Amino acid sequence: MILHVKDNILYESILTARCKNGLVATPVGFIKRGNIIEVKVYKNTALYEALRECSTVVLNFTHDPRTFILLAFKREFGIDEHYLHELLHKDEGGILRLRDCVGYVVAHKMSVDEHDNYIINKYKIEELKPCTSPTVEPFTRCYSQLIEAAIYASKVKFVDSERKKLYMFLIMNFLSEIVNKTCSSEYARLLEELKVITQRWLREE
Repeated sequence: MILHVKDNILYESILTARCKNGLVATPVGFIKRGNIIEVKVYKNTALYEALRECSTVVLNFTHDPRTFILLAFKREFGIDEHYLHELLHKDEGGILRLRDCVGYVVAHKMSVDEHDNYIINKYKIEELKPCTSPTVEPFTRCYSQLIEAAIYASKVKFVDSERKKLYMFLIMNFLSEIVNKTCSSEYARLLEELKVITQRWLREE
């Protein structure tokens, strides 16, 4: 299997790393430009603090939306260290990656671009390879809509404007209509749980 990552496309991945403050496993978007990976991180997030002292990361590719949602909202879904250790695998070279992934990139931090409320970490690609026995499914809107819903849910928690938050929640409701048409009941229930969590955040404002 050949793993091909195109330039100038925003991909979604699971970033894994052992940093100064412990184990990191969380969804991130990234863009590849030549041999450089760019990861945008907002300064008001735990990931910002974690990656400040972390030079080497692994970007894991998976099509399982459940992994994205559970790792994006660990506290809300009760994800603990035991779950993370079951999910991850350390290979012979000491690389910490998802046990079930399509492929992964090992990257080393080169520089950081500072902006007002976010940074862009720039990493040099050290290794890009498929997993040993990747599982590949046909494309389904089910997975893409669930991941999109998780992205909007995370923004509901961090954006300042009440109007923006309500707008994002309405988008999540729209996405749930597509999920109910294209996903199994297991994935539909997962999105409903995420919507309940999001509603709770809105009430707390």
